[in-house]
Amino acid sequence: TPQKIPTVDYHTHNPNIPPGTGIINLPRAVILAPDTFQPVPGGLYSAGIHPWWTSEEDLRQEQAGVAQLARHPQVVVIGECGLDSLRGGTLDRQLAILKWHIQLATAVQKPLTLHCVRAFHHLLALRKQLPNKAGHTNKANQTPAPRMVIHGFRGGPTLARQLLSAGFELSFGPRHNADSYQLTPPHLRHQETDANPE
Repeated sequence: TPQKIPTVDYHTHNPNIPPGTGIINLPRAVILAPDTFQPVPGGLYSAGIHPWWTSEEDLRQEQAGVAQLARHPQVVVIGECGLDSLRGGTLDRQLAILKWHIQLATAVQKPLTLHCVRAFHHLLALRKQLPNKAGHTNKANQTPAPRMVIHGFRGGPTLARQLLSAGFELSFGPRHNADSYQLTPPHLRHQETDANPE
């Protein structure tokens, strides 16, 4: 059965938070050397290839690291990964790597954390190619898509409704649109600090 996302700080880069109070996004150094991963007891983590890293030449090593970490029981979320039209590799390359993350998240039955900057139309188009919603399929014997959570969502209500109706969940940081937050159903809404290391 798919893992339930804990009600904690959904996305942080600060490794020094008390164990279990947030999902710590693992840094690139750990992705490249997964054997160095030393989770604290009770800690929760996420592992993925950030779109900013997609122009790097060691993509295969990154993918191998994420694939290894994804199977660790304390890595509860895959990502952050996604699309960024302002930074990183080409959009085609970012899309290919995002599709790889979706396949991995489906295989390990863990949710996916998405970073998206000025590329929501591409994300919505990709979502239409996947099974309807997490837990539902549109073809016989097709594995349902993983839960997909857009982190740090700052968009307005129109975009929020579009994403929610397409099957995405939204995670809100300190800076967000209050109307979008209010219209997001509690079971599809997460909160995060996106804090950096102290």
